[in-house]
Amino acid sequence: IGYLSNDYNVDNLNDKLNEINLTLENKDNAISNLKKELEEEKEYISNLLEILNAKKSVNICLENYKASLNKFISLKEKYSFAFLTNIFFDLKNIENEIEIISTNSFLYNKNVIAIGGGFSSGKSSFINTLFEIENNDLLPVGNLPVTAIPSYIFNDKEKKIECLTLDGRISEISESLFKKISKKNDNDKTFNAKNIVKHFYVKNQLKYKNICFIDIPGYNPAKDSEEDLKISKEYINNAKVLIWLFPIPDGTTSKDDLKFLIEALENHNNKIIYIVCTKADLRGDNTIKSVCDEINKELKKAKIKAEGISPYTSNYIKLGENKEYFKKFKYGVSLNEFLNKMNKNDSYKVKELNNKIENIFEDNIKLGKDEIENIDTHIKFLRNIKLIYISDISERNGLIYRYKSLYKDLNMENIKSDNIEQFEKDINNRISDLEKNKIYINECISDSNKIKNEILKCINNIFNEE
Repeated sequence: IGYLSNDYNVDNLNDKLNEINLTLENKDNAISNLKKELEEEKEYISNLLEILNAKKSVNICLENYKASLNKFISLKEKYSFAFLTNIFFDLKNIENEIEIISTNSFLYNKNVIAIGGGFSSGKSSFINTLFEIENNDLLPVGNLPVTAIPSYIFNDKEKKIECLTLDGRISEISESLFKKISKKNDNDKTFNAKNIVKHFYVKNQLKYKNICFIDIPGYNPAKDSEEDLKISKEYINNAKVLIWLFPIPDGTTSKDDLKFLIEALENHNNKIIYIVCTKADLRGDNTIKSVCDEINKELKKAKIKAEGISPYTSNYIKLGENKEYFKKFKYGVSLNEFLNKMNKNDSYKVKELNNKIENIFEDNIKLGKDEIENIDTHIKFLRNIKLIYISDISERNGLIYRYKSLYKDLNMENIKSDNIEQFEKDINNRISDLEKNKIYINECISDSNKIKNEILKCINNIFNEE
């Protein structure tokens, strides 16, 4: 019995020892993983510091553009007209476009297409199929939101990734760092890369040589901040061409997705739009048709014209293989036809930017010119009143009444029908004030046009065109 008891105690102790060893092993593994995470975090911070310490590029054209905007701030303070404020904010809205083009002026002959969609809509997977090299998962993909910072993706013989910081530094980065920074991680333990990096330039061999794709951060109404949603809408608004992705594995279209797109496209009827229904391989033909019909119906109701709606799966590595898939559900042109149509070497960018600037000034300065016309009408009216007042005694009381009703700010109670001198004096003062205001507005328009010409010269200098 004593031997049995000893054997039991030994076995019991061995079990406890094994348990302790297992616990120690698990803790060692946990410590090892933490050390690995710490090293990765240190490397990540070190890489970000290198980006921050990169040489700041001097973008003369952008600096000149910003200098012109600063002149407009002074102009607003000097004249205080509402249309100047409108011009300033309209010019501010295209500053990002000026920066992109002036940093990569060769983009001026490419059609820029923004690719947008809700969280986990398959944007990155879709873009990865546009590269010439098959199975090239350059953009990070996953079931969680992975696109945190916009990427400009365009064709280049050399595979290269660069990032532009918020303060204008350009730095080449590795593919692994790009994927790490790209990941949407608002709970980052250190800090959010969005506070450092403005956007990426991803250069690789694309199937479409004359298109620059913008991978817009996917939006998530439930989790994204107002700032994130605002950024998504800004990129949508600034894009001339938009491909919007709707995922359909749930067998229905997200009402939030449609609502967000329709709101973002409000008052942008001239935008070229194409709809792609991603992850279509996860659903049957009837479900796919139902979702496409629903999208088509809602867009028509919102008076949004789409060039086409196409079911799509990134499992078709070559885009051409999607043709047969599209034939079953024909809504407008196929995705392949659409991209081939956009894939044109068209040096329209100078003219497009110039037209944008011209329209911004023309539309807003018209408000000033309308005010001048209004002033001329008032001056003509006042001169007629004065002429009739002097020549026709019977009309004087009526004229004073009409004058008082128009210019309530003047104290006219004491004016009598026979007080010709006082009445003429008040009318002359009013005409003088209006004439001064007219000169003031004309000066403002003239100064605005001078700044406009500076901006147009700045844009033409980007492309060395006069």
